[in-house]
Amino acid sequence: MSSAHLARYAPLQEMAKEYIAEHRVQQMFSSLLSALVMHRPEDPIAFIQMKLDEVGHCNLNQSIGYHDYL
Repeated sequence: MSSAHLARYAPLQEMAKEYIAEHRVQQMFSSLLSALVMHRPEDPIAFIQMKLDEVGHCNLNQSIGYHDYL
C-alpha cells in the first residue's frame, strides 16, 4: 500500500482503537474466552449469549471485569 493510502485510513484506525479502548472490547472478549475455557459448556454460543445478557444488566457506568463473566 502507498503511504497516501495508509494516511487516508489512519484516522479511521485511530477512531477504532479509541472505541475499543473506551468500551473495553478487548478485555470483554478475553474474559469471555477465559470463561469458555474454564466452564467448557456443551453449547459455547448459548453460554456466550447468557454471559452477555448477564453483564448487559450491569450499570453502563460501572466497570465490567473478568469476574463478571465467570
